[in-house]
Amino acid sequence: MKTFPMFIKTTGQRVAIVGNSEAAAAKLRLLLKTDAAIVLFAPDLDPDLARLASASRVAHLTRWPDTADLSGFRMAFVATRCAGANRTFARLAAEMGALVNVVDDPDASMAYTPSIVDRDPVVIAIGTEGTAPLLGRRIKSRIETLLDTRIGRLAALAGRMRGRVAAKVARRDRRAFWTWVFDGAPGEALALGDEAGARRMIESALVANGGSGGEALAETVGARSGRVTVIAAPPTGQADLIPVRAVRKLQEADEIWHGLATDPIILDYARRDAHWTEIRKGDLRRTARLDAAAAAVRAGRNIVILLDRDGLADHRDGLLRLRLAVGWAAFEFLAAAGRERLDTVGPGDVPPPSIVRVA
Repeated sequence: MKTFPMFIKTTGQRVAIVGNSEAAAAKLRLLLKTDAAIVLFAPDLDPDLARLASASRVAHLTRWPDTADLSGFRMAFVATRCAGANRTFARLAAEMGALVNVVDDPDASMAYTPSIVDRDPVVIAIGTEGTAPLLGRRIKSRIETLLDTRIGRLAALAGRMRGRVAAKVARRDRRAFWTWVFDGAPGEALALGDEAGARRMIESALVANGGSGGEALAETVGARSGRVTVIAAPPTGQADLIPVRAVRKLQEADEIWHGLATDPIILDYARRDAHWTEIRKGDLRRTARLDAAAAAVRAGRNIVILLDRDGLADHRDGLLRLRLAVGWAAFEFLAAAGRERLDTVGPGDVPPPSIVRVA
């Protein structure tokens, strides 16, 4: 990557827009969704820009800015109708410490404005490093159709309840609790528009959990059971073949054990705060490793093992021993359709069909 994606806080920050073009109006329309204090520099405005500039949080200065004018801004968006003027104002703003974006001029920009899917406070930004904005907008359109329009309300409700959950639910149980909130009855209620009902369910679970040592909570959200998922990683350069279910398992993993040759792109799909372990030939035959895996599963931890075809062959006997150590019900194997099965990568006993899952 040549850019680093991150979200910039706008509370208490000043943002400058320099320009009177349609692009300036588009930037102003976008920034009005934030809580930033906005200053618009432009000698004259067209009707659309004038209407937007009438908002109470917008200060319109009817002149082009000089260096002193651009002091104290967190960000500056430059969108005049002249490319040369844009670069001049961009340089001035950068000299005064602002993060600068110049419309339709990636080389003059310090940052790019992504295509945005807005389900406030859930916000998804799609960037192409300034190379293909139209492609970014097409990706945005596809994501828009996938996200429930109420998902932002669910996130906002979770944000309001976060402090109470931290006070009432033990750290080891919080992930299971929030999974229940998002995927269980509260999430379903909110998807149907019943925010009050969703909140009552969450509050009832928290009240029931108080003083119960977590037993009532486990009964409500379901006791978390750990499992081992073995993923047959596609060859390097073919990460798009990995099954969707396998990606979800990577994002749910507490521990990730991976072979030496695992494609880095696939590793990028994984949960960032998981515990990572590189496994070498023979590791899965060691009793200590098997005992540790069994103990982790009993404690409710999810382990994902990522191996390419050669790694599956090298570790096959160890994987069969691991399956026995953790129990058949807590073990699954995932591979792209038509690719490796655990019972075809080497000699030995064939696992029960119910254990071999091909996505």
